Amino acid sequence: MPLQIKLPAWDKIIINGAVLQNGGSPSTLVVHNRADILRRKEVMSEDQANTPARRAYYCLQCAYLFEEQRGEFIEKFTEFMEAYIRAAPSVTGVAEEVFDLLQEERYYDGLRMMRRVIEHEEVRLGRVKELLEGQVGGGGLGGEKTEGQDFVEDSMRRVTEVSVKTEHKRRRRKGESSGEGGGDGN
Repeated sequence: MPLQIKLPAWDKIIINGAVLQNGGSPSTLVVHNRADILRRKEVMSEDQANTPARRAYYCLQCAYLFEEQRGEFIEKFTEFMEAYIRAAPSVTGVAEEVFDLLQEERYYDGLRMMRRVIEHEEVRLGRVKELLEGQVGGGGLGGEKTEGQDFVEDSMRRVTEVSVKTEHKRRRRKGESSGEGGGDGN
């Protein structure tokens, strides 16, 4: 059965790595064979990949869209996911489901499952933020530490360590690939 995709006016879609844009009025695309497709709402830009889970999503997105570089992007995806799992072990079950989908070469389904990982990260970081705000505003800055404060400190330490290490590796690779000692080549 063909896949029908409704494309609003001026909206964009990526099919097999090519960016297509609707030139005017709303339309419906009918895809009759297998193709790697991402709608605009599913696409993450490199700038939006600013947390460990989002970096993993971005790498998996690139692996899905650019078959010729798939191995390289899957390797980077795996590094980011393993780092996030170390920082947030509670995501292990969902992460294993993603890895299983990738073993079956179901990259689009893996991307959809990665949305759950990103939601997990957002909830965890939101909880840390709430606890930090409560700690500062709730008079928790003196006396004995509460269980919540321990959680906050541990979570912030893990997330910060993973983010710093990952960003450092990314910048080092970027410097190596541009032939510079760490600059962006400009």
